[in-house]
Amino acid sequence: MAVASGNVQGFEIITVDIVAQPSAPGAYPTPVYEHLMNTTGGYKAFTMAKEVQGDPKAQKYLAENLVKIIRGLK
Repeated sequence: MAVASGNVQGFEIITVDIVAQPSAPGAYPTPVYEHLMNTTGGYKAFTMAKEVQGDPKAQKYLAENLVKIIRGLK
């Protein structure tokens, strides 16, 4: 079930299909990890995520800002 925040809950990935051509026009996935690593500051953000594992406040701050970066990817 999707909620207003954009988070999806209550689903479990059972399988993944790999096809040469998607059935819907433009239904190609965006490789988020690769795109993040190729974005200016992407590797730094990844490294910072590892460094703040023990600090809930820093994790929250980093998560909020990573969401902003990801939303800006096109």
